[in-house]
Amino acid sequence: MTMQTLFHIIAATQKEDLTESQEQELVLRAKELGDDATVANVWIGRRGISFVVVLELTVEEHSLESFSDSPSHVSFVVHALGPVITGMWSADFASNVLDPLIDPRKLGHKYLTVIAIKSQARLFEWQIDQWGESLTHFAGHGNVVLGPTIEERDLYRSAGLLFSQIPISVGSLPGDIFQDAEALVKSVDCVEVDLL
Repeated sequence: MTMQTLFHIIAATQKEDLTESQEQELVLRAKELGDDATVANVWIGRRGISFVVVLELTVEEHSLESFSDSPSHVSFVVHALGPVITGMWSADFASNVLDPLIDPRKLGHKYLTVIAIKSQARLFEWQIDQWGESLTHFAGHGNVVLGPTIEERDLYRSAGLLFSQIPISVGSLPGDIFQDAEALVKSVDCVEVDLL
C-alpha cells in the first residue's frame, strides 16, 4: 500500500571549533525529536562540518504547522542547532513511499544524501520526475525517496533522500536531464553524510 508521507530535511554547516561534547549534545537533541508525536522516524548524519537531520513525519500536509511550531522542533532549531552552526537549509517534501518506509540501517546503508532541486533550475516537472526515476534505477528501490516540496516552493521545487552503502558525490549522480555534471551541481543543494 502506498501513502503520502511528509519528510523534513535540515542540512546544517557546523562551526569548525565544536568540541566533541557539543557534537554529542547536538546528536542527542536531534534524537529527541523522535519523541515528538508528529515524528515517525529520525535519521541523523555527519561528515566533517556537515550535519543532517531528516524526519519522517506523521502529519498530513494541511497540518504541517503542528510539527513546525511544536516545542521540540522550535527548541531544537533555536537552542540546540542555532548556536553551533554557521548556516543551514531545510526543505519539506511529500512522497508516495512504501508503507512502512524500509529502515535503511537494516539494509546496511552507511550514507545518506539529501537533495533539494532549486526553484531557479530550468526544468519541467516531468523532467524532475524522470530524474527521480533515474536516481531510483541508480540506487535501487527502497533507497530513494523523492517528491515535490510542500512549503517555500520559491526556494526548492523538489527534495529527496538517497540512502547508500557506498559514498556518492552529486556530480556522479545520473543527470540525463541536466546538460552536464556542472549544471546538475548548480541546480541542486546536496549534502552527503555518514549515518550515525
